[in-house]
Amino acid sequence: MDTRRLLHINDVCPLFTPGAIPSFEATRWNIEASHWPTVTTHGENGLTTTVAANRLFSWHRTFTTDNKPITVPSSSLIRIEEWVPSFENGVKEKGWINFGIGRMQGIASPPESGPVEILWSAHAKRHLKTFRKHTEIKLRVGTLDEIQRPYTGSHISASMRQAIWYMTERHLKAHQETIDVLIAETEADGIIAAFVAGNCAEASQSVYLLGFYLPPAVKTYAMTGLIAWWFERTREKNLAQCNFGDMCGPHPSPFSKERGYSIFKTHFGIRRTWLPKSYWRISFGARG
Repeated sequence: MDTRRLLHINDVCPLFTPGAIPSFEATRWNIEASHWPTVTTHGENGLTTTVAANRLFSWHRTFTTDNKPITVPSSSLIRIEEWVPSFENGVKEKGWINFGIGRMQGIASPPESGPVEILWSAHAKRHLKTFRKHTEIKLRVGTLDEIQRPYTGSHISASMRQAIWYMTERHLKAHQETIDVLIAETEADGIIAAFVAGNCAEASQSVYLLGFYLPPAVKTYAMTGLIAWWFERTREKNLAQCNFGDMCGPHPSPFSKERGYSIFKTHFGIRRTWLPKSYWRISFGARG
């Protein structure tokens, strides 16, 4: 697999949009769809979700819109506090330890006007041109229920398929009005590809949640057509960025399952964004 494209994209940390939280992961929108829906808001600079809590042990994850940690009240004997600042990894705060593997996401900014593919690779532009010649393919907004059956027969590996579907269902349940299910279909084959995006106003991002295609979509590049439509809809909603989700760094392991998906994402004018790592603090005794 040729991974050279991963060497020739810009790395940034973080990709900042004025007036928006740098990553959708630190937003109420995302956390309300997580496994830990118990959320406490701290004024305008952050929120905390409780992962686990009992008399012996508690674990709280706090996200802030600045680089100042928040002390979380707890009645547990042992308290684990995880804090994710919004802007950088070099924060120095007494008692907090920064460790873990930094995550990266591929983020693109659709142009304010003109063709959405202007910053795409020549490769992706050719595929979009081919797609547009296939006038038998119709694009429309649909529902998660109607793509479930074709999704089970798609190219996505069985090991990933269920986890991605459950994550998308959680978002749909938490904030259905922000979810777009984009469908490509033909009269002959029915649904041949689909793309599900979640629109997060807090981060000014439209976020890729799920995508798949079936054999009839391969030579027609229906998925590329759906991505172009996604860019157009993101621009129409006045959201600044399209977030393609996690991706590899410039030198991926040969055993990485993300290599192929990451190389695909590089064709759409992305910048590879390094998200802030978590900071941790362990303390003992109840804190009011």
